[in-house]
Amino acid sequence: MSKQESQFPTIYQAAIRRFEDITNKKLDDPDILRITTIGDLVGEIDERNARFSKFCETRRSFFNALEGAMKPVELVGGIMANAASMAFPPSCLVFGAAAYLVYAAKGSATSYNVIKDLLAMLKNFTTRLSIYAREQISRELSEKLTEVLITLIEIFALSRNAIKEVRTLKFARNILLGNDSKIREAVDKLAKLTESEDRLVSAETWFETKKTRLTVDDVAMTVKETNITVQEVGAVVDYVDIGVAELSEKVTNMMLTMDESKAEAKEDKDKKRQEGIKKVLQPSVSAQDWYDKINKTRVPGTGDWVRNESLFKSWVDRGFPVLWISGTPGAGKSYLSSNVITFLREQHPQGIQHPSRISVAYFFFKDDNPRTRSFHQALRDIAYQICQNDPVYAKHVTAQCDSPDEISSIESSWRNLYVDFFLQNNGLDSSVYILLDGIDEAYITELQPFLNLVKDLSEGE
Repeated sequence: MSKQESQFPTIYQAAIRRFEDITNKKLDDPDILRITTIGDLVGEIDERNARFSKFCETRRSFFNALEGAMKPVELVGGIMANAASMAFPPSCLVFGAAAYLVYAAKGSATSYNVIKDLLAMLKNFTTRLSIYAREQISRELSEKLTEVLITLIEIFALSRNAIKEVRTLKFARNILLGNDSKIREAVDKLAKLTESEDRLVSAETWFETKKTRLTVDDVAMTVKETNITVQEVGAVVDYVDIGVAELSEKVTNMMLTMDESKAEAKEDKDKKRQEGIKKVLQPSVSAQDWYDKINKTRVPGTGDWVRNESLFKSWVDRGFPVLWISGTPGAGKSYLSSNVITFLREQHPQGIQHPSRISVAYFFFKDDNPRTRSFHQALRDIAYQICQNDPVYAKHVTAQCDSPDEISSIESSWRNLYVDFFLQNNGLDSSVYILLDGIDEAYITELQPFLNLVKDLSEGE
């Protein structure tokens, strides 16, 4: 056992050995233990990676992500070191593990972006630690925070091994965060630890609050007695105003009754229109189901990198009509699609009928169901989603299509639901972002006809 390691309690010594078993790197190295602050960590990483052009390109955003995730660890590290009489703050072990992870990137742009995604996700857990910088913490809470820090060390160790594989893959942003079962288990453990830590803090806070409330109740009694006099004076003014108040109330009730009648008539009209649209389009619920399913399993921050890509930005800004993203099976394209959908829905909230009338619609092709393989079904589902957001488009569908027979093919659906409204209406305020995920799982016989129709978008531009 090294001299430095002997300065740590047994539980941290075990974490040091676990890190070495996973990575073959010594976490109790003197050069690592001198990294005791986030400033030390940033300086060390900057010095070792300065020769890599890909690192320099992403340097600012990378350090922002690093500081966001690790600053709370620094704040809590000093308190725990004092409480346990340690020569080194335990945060230096976390910083050392993070430094080793970044060293493994070796100039790979993909690796730096993957690490950024990991740090963004970990920030969701570490951000709570900053509240302890000004607090005295109990022994039970100190033990819980120790488990959090040790789990962070293990996550960085497992990620360091995985990053070596990421450097060799063309499309691997989600490999590290989504497909590595050991990392996933460690992250789940971290989530459970922070939840139990939150419950422990809530219990301790409740106890302190209950003691404080006794004093507050005494003060409140005095305020209540004083308030009685104020109420007696106010009674005279209330008596003068009562006649005006009664008249005002009658007028208000009449106006409310009229408004309610108008609202009910409009609601009934809108309901009938939606029933007619649903009868014509015959939409499925698969798109929403798949989006919800994928979005719930997607680690926060996964795929955020695409938002900074120049081609994606140009597409969002309508620089060109079609953006095609390809990748090998299992590379995480569906997670990327859910990220893009979430991003666009944040930029353009749906269902509120905003005057700009910008819709976000999507479809996930899946080869295990005939309906989720059909471009014809996709076009109808997307049209139905637009109707839920854009009342002008909903009126168009109602006027254009009296029955499902008018959109019985891919060609007729494309013409009546899209071309006639979006491409042939000059001065139209309505627009839509359409995302199609997994078109390689669609019917091959429908793929080429659909791609031929998409050429209309370029001609419309």
